[in-house]
Amino acid sequence: MQHMLFELLENAGFLKRAAINTGRIASAKRSDLVSIAEQSAELTSTSSVSNPDSVFSHTASLSLSGGPTPCASAGCRIRRARELVQFAAFYSDRVFVNNNLFTSSGRFQNVPIDEARSAFHDELEIILIFRPLIESGLVVPVTPTTTLCYHCLGKSALPEVDRKRFDSSLRRFAKRFETETEATLECWEDGSVGLNIEGSDELVEHGFSHQDWGRITKLAKDHPQLVTQLKSSQAVPLSRGQRKKFEVDAGMAHDLFNDIGFEMAMSQCLKTSIVTSRQVHVEILNDFVKDLELNRRNAFIQEHLTCIVPFLNDVSPRDLLVLRKGEADAFVSFRQAFARAVDEHIKAKPGYLSKQDAAAVFKEVIEPELARLNRRVTSASKSVFRKSGAGMLGWAAAISAGFYFGFIQSSLLAAAKAFGLTKIAADLVGTSAQDTIRNESMYFLWKVRHRAQRS
Repeated sequence: MQHMLFELLENAGFLKRAAINTGRIASAKRSDLVSIAEQSAELTSTSSVSNPDSVFSHTASLSLSGGPTPCASAGCRIRRARELVQFAAFYSDRVFVNNNLFTSSGRFQNVPIDEARSAFHDELEIILIFRPLIESGLVVPVTPTTTLCYHCLGKSALPEVDRKRFDSSLRRFAKRFETETEATLECWEDGSVGLNIEGSDELVEHGFSHQDWGRITKLAKDHPQLVTQLKSSQAVPLSRGQRKKFEVDAGMAHDLFNDIGFEMAMSQCLKTSIVTSRQVHVEILNDFVKDLELNRRNAFIQEHLTCIVPFLNDVSPRDLLVLRKGEADAFVSFRQAFARAVDEHIKAKPGYLSKQDAAAVFKEVIEPELARLNRRVTSASKSVFRKSGAGMLGWAAAISAGFYFGFIQSSLLAAAKAFGLTKIAADLVGTSAQDTIRNESMYFLWKVRHRAQRS
């Protein structure tokens, strides 16, 4: 079912046959871009959405929603959005994501028109990544406010005692940015100035952040000495006093807590747990959110999903949706068992959970269980083979099952090819073989793996 957001974009000509109409964007006026962004906010208001009562209903962080922070590069944004799509298709009942189209409306108004058009194009790219899951109802874009920044929105959702703790935590992280990062102003030959921040990956995405500060002439009036330094050396480390004057550390902390504020407000409003790819979010939320272990599990599964389930990259989100629809009961049973298995593993280890922890979950829990199910299905298929001598159809079915499950002898396979039987679907007997494990908790994951192997 087509979402109203896509109807809006198609009616305005920005999408054409499920693709971005670059010609329409190239000719768009600034008012066109702003109008679409504002209309998208009306279509995605939180007042118009409902949420199932489920621990598998999530609010995604701004970064996982494909937002421009903490990294604004198109490649990074697309990668994060695709990771969330994979997570949602495999694990969630619903994931609420920020409507970045509206959030970017301020940029559409304030930057040169070509840059505004480029930014609008980037937002449509992100939306199209989410499209299959938006139209299936698994991903829901939302605009929780059109008047407040998310930092203020999150704070307003807290009781008074927690608001003070929120401010205290904000100041603590501003101090951490001051003491744990380096800030440098850099000037290029064209007269543009940028602020570079370097620090640990925990605080600064990729260990490096860049902010465009415009032309050097903007600094010349109020900071002539700094401009002189920049002209002579091109790069100037900022002192503690300069960092405070330019609100470098307060700004970095505010950006961090803008994401926290969105997560907290949406979690409170829609009764969801939170999924984020940043460990620092889990650390901060620990002070305010009751479902710490649930959020910790979500973060672990999302960040390391392809380590826990390494074959998942070989199955498209659309195929996962088809499997979920066809095996609805098996999916519910699997997900509960999967969550319990992850919980049991991570309870024994406090603090940050690494890729090695995720690989251990696969090696110690997932892989042995899938191997056990394979053995049961293979055994059942061989039994069919032994009993299939009564006729050509039974023999063909046995050949097909053997071909599918990997135990058929090469001589029989050659004979089957001669009869043109290898194309007979494995479900001739595969269905009866699979029935032996259909009630197993990991049956759905077994189906996913075999779909991956057939890709």
